Amino acid sequence: MKILTVDDDQFALDILVAALKGADYQDVITASSADRALEKLMFEQEPFDCILLDIRMPKIDGIELCRMIRSMPSYGSTPIIMISALTDQHNIDKAMAAGATDYVTKPFKGLELGARLRAASLLADTLQKRAKENLELHALQLEMSFLTKHDLETAIPLEPNPGVVTDLELENGLLKLPEGTFDLEIMAFAIANIQEIYDTIAVADFQKFLNAVAGKILSAVDSSTSNVAYFGKGAFAVVVQSPRSGCTITEAGILSALKSKNYLGPRTEVQPVIVSARAKHPDYWSAQRAYGCLLDALKDAQSKCVDHLGQSKLSEYRKEICHETGAAPSKLWFLNSIAARKKDTKIRPKRVATRQKTRLVQRLG
Repeated sequence: MKILTVDDDQFALDILVAALKGADYQDVITASSADRALEKLMFEQEPFDCILLDIRMPKIDGIELCRMIRSMPSYGSTPIIMISALTDQHNIDKAMAAGATDYVTKPFKGLELGARLRAASLLADTLQKRAKENLELHALQLEMSFLTKHDLETAIPLEPNPGVVTDLELENGLLKLPEGTFDLEIMAFAIANIQEIYDTIAVADFQKFLNAVAGKILSAVDSSTSNVAYFGKGAFAVVVQSPRSGCTITEAGILSALKSKNYLGPRTEVQPVIVSARAKHPDYWSAQRAYGCLLDALKDAQSKCVDHLGQSKLSEYRKEICHETGAAPSKLWFLNSIAARKKDTKIRPKRVATRQKTRLVQRLG
């Protein structure tokens, strides 16, 4: 059982560690502040099975730290035991409301602490079994979905991998964030030619393609502090959390990882055209602002897709005119102003102003 203990009093921390090791809990990691604890929770490769928190700590107290830990996807149900000299019911109620599993008062007895930890260990085992069952159920649902042709708008569930969540899980995670705690990076990536890919490949291949895109995004970030979700219609969102200021994740880095030509091997010649959008940083983060930034990033990415498709259709039309008339592309400069004036993102060669096209052919012929 891997345990994290957090207390700003080094003497109390040493006593707690000694008591834990005396009860045969050898895998104990300590942190002397909430910030140090958050770093260990974020960057430890193997997650902790139980967390012991002191309430009275400077800057961020144990109750607020408990609330922050509960907002992390990996620790939504991990047993958290509060250890404090505060015995009034008000503080106990606050700790439980923040997500604490149990509450032990100082000075604690070794037997009592051992009993509480054994109960926490049993709870952790139960939660792990339940998580395994949920993964198996999700895998079965995913396998069944391979046989179903989903609408392009549907947020198809992706394979359950570290850092991969559903669209609802990502939204709920943002709505549970405490105010002003984390630096966030919220970005959206959309596949401009998703309709072409959707129409070209098989149902199972389309879902494998979406999983491959999510994997490429996560390969460019730290999956232990990041979540990616598919929102349907070729749109993905990624949220990167860090307790430290100055995230270094860049759009360019993720887009570079997405420039792959072997998503599905030789089974299709259609390659994705991916655009991105990044949420603007507010003065401070809150749950509602983070959620709003997510929606804005998704909207901006979809808007860029529309612009890209419009430019692609305009390019096709320009090539057709040049082919039919033998005119140089420089003579067709006015097509840009026509498209801008009409804001027509659905320009198709067969539908574009037949009379204008006839006049142009006559003038250039």
